[in-house]
Amino acid sequence: MTKVKKIMFGGRMIVVMGLAVSSVSCTNSVFVESKDITKGEIGGFAIGMSKQHAMEIAQQEHVHSIRPLLNVASVYNYSNSETLLSLGEGRSIELDNGRDLKVVYTVARCKVANVRTIGRVDSPFDTPVGTSVNDLIVELKKALNENHSLSAREVVSSGNGTWFVVDQAKSKESGTIFAYDVWSFEVTAIKPAGAEFVVYFSEGLIDRITYKRPRIRIE
Repeated sequence: MTKVKKIMFGGRMIVVMGLAVSSVSCTNSVFVESKDITKGEIGGFAIGMSKQHAMEIAQQEHVHSIRPLLNVASVYNYSNSETLLSLGEGRSIELDNGRDLKVVYTVARCKVANVRTIGRVDSPFDTPVGTSVNDLIVELKKALNENHSLSAREVVSSGNGTWFVVDQAKSKESGTIFAYDVWSFEVTAIKPAGAEFVVYFSEGLIDRITYKRPRIRIE
């Protein structure tokens, strides 16, 4: 008799747990509207739209900032330095020794457009503004091969290293959001509590948009 009760009790627990899981999975759609589109438009942003047009819509919607998402988070060191290639226009790479050295090089028009030292130690090589991007890559590879504590990786080239401010007439950023193919931002004007967009570009045109909007505001 006791054994039967235990089995029944276990069965009840499974039912209760199943209901709990079902309830959690339902709350997402109840409280948050989510969409992933590859055709049409949403919130003024349309598949096939250019980066410039998307920026104009973002400014019209009073977007404050756009966070670029890097497609590849590769880290280069002495073991794979030969795979380090020239940077794309407006992009940045950071040289780091894991302790007290960080130097960020930003590229524009195939040349080093900005050099920003964040750490307390000088760079192991001198690459002034105006150096060709090819010469920069040569120096980076040489430094990685000679000093095994060094590593390099692509970083966001905005002044704060994370997002680009877009609601100012003139930006002091060293790079540009147009250098990136994945934009993440929030449109606060969408009711009741704003909406989050992630816009994906292919060959300069939007080919995917993900969208999340809370259906209610939690006070």
